[in-house]
Amino acid sequence: MQAISSVVATSILSGRASQMKMEKSGILRSDIVVLPFNSPNHWVIVITLMETKELVIIDPLGNEMTYEREFLRDWRSFLYQQTAKLSGNWRTKIAEHKRQSDGHNCGPLILKRVWRTTAYTAV
Repeated sequence: MQAISSVVATSILSGRASQMKMEKSGILRSDIVVLPFNSPNHWVIVITLMETKELVIIDPLGNEMTYEREFLRDWRSFLYQQTAKLSGNWRTKIAEHKRQSDGHNCGPLILKRVWRTTAYTAV
């Protein structure tokens, strides 16, 4: 498992990672990659399951479908930039979770979900 910094992950998932070269980081050799995404004043987590080619999206507010197409497109684009191979067989999955009930606990909620996911290796 590898966690990517939120700055890098947000760049990847928002299509701004065109000049990044990550071959030395081992990101593409990890079985699970955790991508914390920060939109203004809100955190969303994407857990990539490399073996099954799934992006598991968790938005504490329950708006995963808002991000789904963009994240999938930008992740595929990032993979293509890194490997020069098309990666069209990735898919998204929306994990069931408790919804955030306030306007300030999205960070702790995604950390809790990542801990559960990596502790049991099942989303």
